[in-house]
Amino acid sequence: MAIVIHDVRLKQASIKPASPPSLGSAEEASEAIDIGVFYLKEFSSEIPDLPDINQPGDVYIYDVQLFDSMPLVWAYGWCTTTQEILEENFAHIQLEFMVNGTPVPSDNFAVMDYQRTDGSPCREYAVLVKEWAPGQHQLESHVTFKQAIHDGWDLYPGGTHIYKYIVTAP
Repeated sequence: MAIVIHDVRLKQASIKPASPPSLGSAEEASEAIDIGVFYLKEFSSEIPDLPDINQPGDVYIYDVQLFDSMPLVWAYGWCTTTQEILEENFAHIQLEFMVNGTPVPSDNFAVMDYQRTDGSPCREYAVLVKEWAPGQHQLESHVTFKQAIHDGWDLYPGGTHIYKYIVTAP
């Protein structure tokens, strides 16, 4: 006698969304961060093991199962030992965010500089995802170091790193 197990996630994953998620403006993303809207990666069932020094070609996958269509902040941040190094690094970092293969326009990004608790300067690029159509969405952040960069602690080789968020919405 064969036992058949139906995984609800697989059924949901096979549902192509009728539309991409709704994205907010840069101002809405900034406001969402100010009021404490959760970050997308906080809902991942597993957080990828990130090495101390990323290597070109690295792909990090976050599996996110939502139980409600809720606004979430999707972001990428970088920190350095000094503001001068932060500016220099970002002259050599190219960011591209894509939703289901379509690039996110730059006017959707809030760009914020802040300091970590240890005083290190950081910059974050953030997008507010306001609503999720039912189905599975793929959000990707491509981070390209156009040359080797040093953040004041470590040297990172040039190349592209990909952060994939596979989001299943009800």
